[in-house]
Amino acid sequence: MIKRENRVACLLASFLLVFFSLSSAFAHSIDYTAYDIQPQSSFNGQSGNFRLIEPVAPGTPITFNLTLELIESAGGGTSLLPVTVLFGVKNTGGPETPFVYFGTPASTSQPETITHVYDKVAGKIASLMTTVTAIAPDTPGSYHFKIQALDGFKSKGFQPGEGIVIHFTVAEAMVEPVETVLTVTLAEPGIIYKAPSNTLVATLTEKVSGAPVSGQVVNFFLNGSQVATVNTDANGDATYDFITSGLDVGDHTVAANYQGKDNFLASSGSANQCVTYQFIGYQPPVLVQQSTTSGLGIGLFQGKVIPVKIKIADFYNAPVSTAEARVYFAKTVAGSADIMAVAIQPTIADDGSLMRYDSTADQYILNWNISGVSNGDYNIRVGMKEGECATGHWVPVRIGKASK
Repeated sequence: MIKRENRVACLLASFLLVFFSLSSAFAHSIDYTAYDIQPQSSFNGQSGNFRLIEPVAPGTPITFNLTLELIESAGGGTSLLPVTVLFGVKNTGGPETPFVYFGTPASTSQPETITHVYDKVAGKIASLMTTVTAIAPDTPGSYHFKIQALDGFKSKGFQPGEGIVIHFTVAEAMVEPVETVLTVTLAEPGIIYKAPSNTLVATLTEKVSGAPVSGQVVNFFLNGSQVATVNTDANGDATYDFITSGLDVGDHTVAANYQGKDNFLASSGSANQCVTYQFIGYQPPVLVQQSTTSGLGIGLFQGKVIPVKIKIADFYNAPVSTAEARVYFAKTVAGSADIMAVAIQPTIADDGSLMRYDSTADQYILNWNISGVSNGDYNIRVGMKEGECATGHWVPVRIGKASK
């Protein structure tokens, strides 16, 4: 009797196991998956888990076509068709998540869900192809979102699964470099020897638009040595007042350099600071005197020597005794402008004849021997290595010796 009861219990247990197994199979007999994503060249991965290969710029749309299908589990379940499925998006990208909708960026509406009725067509469950657009966040980083069934599976044998996951990366925003121009100007391009100071301005602007670039660091240089660092103001100007009292007569290079920052490219500029003597003028007897023949307004010399005398001073009108002053002579060519003087007698070298300083009269002097010089009109020029901004110190003379 006991054995018979045990046999009945075993049969009943087997029946219940089969029943619940079949019920479970029918309850979860249909699943869904994504079997295609387009364009495939933009993604890697496999069904259910895809990754966009290239990073995208902040705030740009990511658009692709996704094909979703239903698959039948072993054991059937076709009697549950047709089934209506509501697909939606679950963002899992952290505090800043992409905005995802079904449709293209040109769509007038942006639905965040899509509904599809799955049924068999010619013995096969028809799939759903939908366009998906995700608007990338503005902050660079790694993100992903999940497309999954939100409704349509309850009590209909439909299993939601884990969803279709799309991974992507937002890159740093690409910023086009901006070319800059650094223009260097001097308040006084030419200054007098021992002048105390001058103002140097470097103006930084965008090359194309000409707009000022403010808040940037500009380095100043004098004759190759850095002397200051100044920030540009709202007008793009960096201003530097520098000491000039120690500069020798001649040309000096003042420069500014901008090393570039953020999306602004580096640039540099320079200018010439010219230092000259204060030229007081030629002294008697070489002066523009009363007009003579031809109305040239020049002095007439009939002796053997022309005493050439000049006076120079510094910024404070003090006489300068350390200059290298040289005299050049040139014969005037009729109808031509004043020309650079060249040597006209063996005793005068091609680089001019050096004048001596006469401390008793605070002047420089050279006695030009004209005994071997033919009569005619001449120009006398004094050069003192004052640089490119120096003006020519010319004076006309006429030689009219009776014996010539």
